[in-house]
Amino acid sequence: MSDILLLISVGIWIFAILFLFLDLGVAMIFFLIGVVPFSLRLLYIRTPAGKKEVRKANELRQKELEEEKKKKQEESKKKKDFEEKLARMNGRLHLSDERDRLLGILEDLPKEKAKFYLKPYAINLLSANPLNDQWRERVFILISKKMPVSPSRNELTSIEVYEEVLKLLELHPEELKLRPFALKVGRWHYAKSRPDRKVTIYDEQAIQNDIQVRSKS
Repeated sequence: MSDILLLISVGIWIFAILFLFLDLGVAMIFFLIGVVPFSLRLLYIRTPAGKKEVRKANELRQKELEEEKKKKQEESKKKKDFEEKLARMNGRLHLSDERDRLLGILEDLPKEKAKFYLKPYAINLLSANPLNDQWRERVFILISKKMPVSPSRNELTSIEVYEEVLKLLELHPEELKLRPFALKVGRWHYAKSRPDRKVTIYDEQAIQNDIQVRSKS
């Protein structure tokens, strides 16, 4: 009952606000009319029935708040457990099974969730097995698909991926297959910074220079 009276008052006062721009006199009439159900509500909530209704409404709201708090606590615990699981696997990337498990988990995450875990883990996965062509490609596909268009400060960026690949090239200059991979990642990185998503001749020259410098033994 009290909620109905309140809704009636609010509805009438909305009309009053609308009429402020058309006719001030009509707006005042609507405002005064809205006072009537609002006043009735104030009187009603002082009656035994009204107090009972208010008490039930407060109890329901309290129950909803407690359920919401419990849900957030459960979600927080689930997130913490998930992150601890990832951290444990990240510490055992020298084991192929652990690498596969971690990469598989990241691949299955939706993009909006995966972007938070790319920076701490995707780079480590890339460097964990750098000489395996299929592995590098699989990690790169993960990064290119899950990385947001405009990463925030705490999220993985294309320049970080490119720099990591150049570091791998520097560590393994004898691995000729790393060069075309570095070229591919470099083009991807530079294209992301262009409005038309196309690399320029200057970008190609910069990438080639980077590859030449880093691949010197």
